[in-house]
Amino acid sequence: MTHWGIIGLGSIAHHFVKDLALVPEAKLYGVASRSLEKANSFASEYLADKAFGSYEELLRILWCLLCILLHHTAVTRNGL
Repeated sequence: MTHWGIIGLGSIAHHFVKDLALVPEAKLYGVASRSLEKANSFASEYLADKAFGSYEELLRILWCLLCILLHHTAVTRNGL
């Protein structure tokens, strides 16, 4: 399963997330907007797990996940 995060919830995001729903291995994890109200509305409409009232909040989580993934990859490749 691939988890997705969307930053900026304009018309392109609405089109994208409708297509994302057609991908069997895709899950909308989080959405971010400068307005928490808009993020909550979008998350509710498209069944996202999380809504964020700033781009930085979502990026912080994605950065942590990326660091964990890179660490796991390095450990796996080096047999540690």
